[in-house]
Amino acid sequence: MEREDLFLALGDATSIRQQVQTYGRTGVVVDPDTTGFSYYAVGLRAGATADQLAACGEPVLVEGEWALLRTAGGLSGPCEESSQWFLRRLPMRPIRATEVLPEPYASWQRGEMPLIDVNPVVQLIVDNLAGATIQGNWEQIVNAATTRYSRSTGCVTATDLVFNKFQALGLSPVRQNHTSGHAPNVIGTITGYTHPEKVIIVIGHIDDVPSSGAAPGADDNASGAATVTSAAQAMAGYTFENTVKFIAVTGEEQGLYGSEYYAAQAAAAGEQIIAVLDADMTGWQGDGLPATGEDLDVNTNTASAWLGTLMQQAATAYGTGCVVKAFSCPSMVYSDHAPFWDHGWSAICAITDNEGSCGQAGSYPYYHTINDTLANCGNTAFYAGSVKAFVATAAHLGVPLCGGGAFPPVPTGVSAAGSGTNQITVSWANGGAAITYEVLRGRGGCGGTFSVVATTTSTHYIDTNVSGGVTYAYRVRAKRGECVTAESTCVTASTTGSCMEYPDFAGAASAGNGAVPVCTVNVSWNAATPLCTGPVVYNVYRGTAPSFVPGPTNRIATGVTGLGFADANGLPPGATAYYVVRSVDTSNGSEDQNTVVRSATPTGPIASATWSDDAGDTGSAAMTAGTPWTVDATGGHTGAKTYKTVPANNVCGSLTSPSFLLGSGAQLTFWSKWFLDPAYGDKGQVEISIDGGTTWTRLEMAYPKTSPRTGDACNLPADKKYFTDLNLTWTPFTVSLGAYAGQTARLRFRISTDSKGTGEFWWIDDLAVTDVQTPSACTAGIVGLEPVALTTDAESFGTGTSNANGVLEPGEQVRVSPVWHNGSAAAIAATGTASALAGPAGATISLLDTAAGYGTIAAGGDGTCSADSYGLGVSDPPPGRSRTGISPSPRTSARAARRRGPCTSDGASPTCPPSTGPTGSSRRSSTTASLRDAAWPPTARRSRFRERRWPSSC
Repeated sequence: MEREDLFLALGDATSIRQQVQTYGRTGVVVDPDTTGFSYYAVGLRAGATADQLAACGEPVLVEGEWALLRTAGGLSGPCEESSQWFLRRLPMRPIRATEVLPEPYASWQRGEMPLIDVNPVVQLIVDNLAGATIQGNWEQIVNAATTRYSRSTGCVTATDLVFNKFQALGLSPVRQNHTSGHAPNVIGTITGYTHPEKVIIVIGHIDDVPSSGAAPGADDNASGAATVTSAAQAMAGYTFENTVKFIAVTGEEQGLYGSEYYAAQAAAAGEQIIAVLDADMTGWQGDGLPATGEDLDVNTNTASAWLGTLMQQAATAYGTGCVVKAFSCPSMVYSDHAPFWDHGWSAICAITDNEGSCGQAGSYPYYHTINDTLANCGNTAFYAGSVKAFVATAAHLGVPLCGGGAFPPVPTGVSAAGSGTNQITVSWANGGAAITYEVLRGRGGCGGTFSVVATTTSTHYIDTNVSGGVTYAYRVRAKRGECVTAESTCVTASTTGSCMEYPDFAGAASAGNGAVPVCTVNVSWNAATPLCTGPVVYNVYRGTAPSFVPGPTNRIATGVTGLGFADANGLPPGATAYYVVRSVDTSNGSEDQNTVVRSATPTGPIASATWSDDAGDTGSAAMTAGTPWTVDATGGHTGAKTYKTVPANNVCGSLTSPSFLLGSGAQLTFWSKWFLDPAYGDKGQVEISIDGGTTWTRLEMAYPKTSPRTGDACNLPADKKYFTDLNLTWTPFTVSLGAYAGQTARLRFRISTDSKGTGEFWWIDDLAVTDVQTPSACTAGIVGLEPVALTTDAESFGTGTSNANGVLEPGEQVRVSPVWHNGSAAAIAATGTASALAGPAGATISLLDTAAGYGTIAAGGDGTCSADSYGLGVSDPPPGRSRTGISPSPRTSARAARRRGPCTSDGASPTCPPSTGPTGSSRRSSTTASLRDAAWPPTARRSRFRERRWPSSC
């Protein structure tokens, strides 16, 4: 065995002394007779002494925290599983010289270490590995069996799990049996495309201890085994120049049996191993130091220094979020990298904290205990970063290929020009063999949004789906296999021909509750820009779910010319409505296809109030108390009752409020006292959610004290202020909620305890939230037809019976044509009737045609009766009577009518005359229109009702 500071030699003592003296070294005889003995290298953990080894064997050499232990056979279970030391059984075979590295890594080993170039495919591999995938793989191994002790059926179950995963990934897995009674190693392989003989290994042991009872082994070493399976999952779909092997080994806890066997077999087979990445106990967030974030300790020997540097660079260059600290530590020989060192291969061992070895602080407190759990490993984001560091390093060393070739170049020489009516040709330079090109197009110039319009293996594309007079922008990107380049530089072109483009429109900007008696939602948008001649109008669609598909059946308004729409058309009170607004170029009828959805929930007028809760002293307790929260009948602040936690270890529990609609002056007040672990391990904070409780954010406030500790059940970060330590005096707290004005929010008090049973009490009482917006219920508006326009005296009822000047004059017989809007989601067949019209005193109004035909008014469309309109005749009033002009009464705009509420079918509403109006039958059901034709507002008054008095010539 070689540690660089010392080595062990087996043979004739005199001969060995003579040999080492030629190198200027000295030696001592450790054991004069090795026959029948086994030897273990033992690394003593903090607090352990060599004397404790006497129960396991004879310490024949002790050097500081390192000892050489001699036994007459294998170690007993308690010695193998002890949390006081690390073990390696010495193989008692010669070590090999260091292997010669291929370039460029041979130059790295000579000290020439440039910064690595980021490989786009490696970046893709790293970015596509989700934190949830990593966490799922970790949990899968932890939960595979009660114990994964190497000689147990649970370990066989765990290795079967890995085998099946490798098989599903197409990695041609094999089981490698090594030591009698132990579960096998499992090996998955991506065979190199260019250099299959060059091997990169990602390795971690899957076995754990204790051998009986619960042994979750989350950090030691489900974290390492899940690093192996996560790396396999991330890399399996790619082709690499070099071979990459993923190995889950067993027998590590008994002395590196599995990795020792693999290394020996690989050496005998002449395997050319370039690098070995060993993950062992990489899941623990550690002691949280340095304050900038936990780092990953990476142990190297002299021959592997380049590999530590490479991992350091790869973790940073590929944005893994993991800080790697690589250093020389040849005495760290207690993990699965060490046999590879003995055979002269480059290998590193990564571990969160180096257990005191080589001057590196930190020690995992749950090592080899039943408390080595996922919860005790701390913030899982650290582990995800460490896994990505392994993946980045392995993939970079493997050198990914694209469909069997090199990464394609970004297309160059891109040009575009009009090549005929409604046609543009885009071309580019040939980037090489087996390349596919994607052509992306944007409208209006290079600053627009691009989408793929063609995929081709050619070096040009003729775009025939373009309009005349519109500027189009093009970019091209190349693909080989799964590899996609960045986009080329942008070029623009235009052509001749007809223009059929839809407007450039961002969709609905907002939807807001009208907060008026009639249920109303106000939808608004910013103006669209026509790419053709325009002008632009807008269609409004409404659905009952955010995933609704806009179409004719849910269109509630067409041809809207303004930048807003007030929807009061039969909205159910308190039900959320969803809207899509699309623009239409009226010159060609083209409608954009945006899918921007805005939503609002209509209510009646809103009043501001204060919500309060005294834990049930008055009324009922309103907060939801999750474990360990309860309502205590005694000890409250002003009354007897209070919210209080029941002491519990390793608990993350919440006291949660109902939902509040918050006003601009909203603030939370409450009274509290607490006894939460004077060592700051237990802590609590106040949080807010604005998505119904799916995600929560810490509310910043005047928290009492800073906690330097991690390891609590909620994984709350260290070095922040919390409710922690001791305060048994009721104390008031106030938190502004103004930043959440206009949003519906929930609040919670979250307690997070550690494994120590000291101080786990938190009291909360007399809560209040001010400026809570309390809406009243609104009334559903009309469903169906509503008035929008009126045309009067634009045409004679009989030939030559009016001057068609838009003014009702004595002696005329005119046509009157109201326009109705169908705001429902179904077409309506409508007819109208008119009766009992009244004008100035003494004047006679004759109904010449009392019926009007509208035909079928489409959903969201407008219907006019111009082809079958009403007929009116007007006589001259007697002298001395009023000459006030006549128009349909009352004169109320549609907007005002909607503000005041719907008409009723019995004409009770002040906006509805009693006796005139159309009736309609929907395609879905028959209905009577709820407004009367005579209630038409003078929407057309700009040109139709210019005067309200009889002409002076009469």
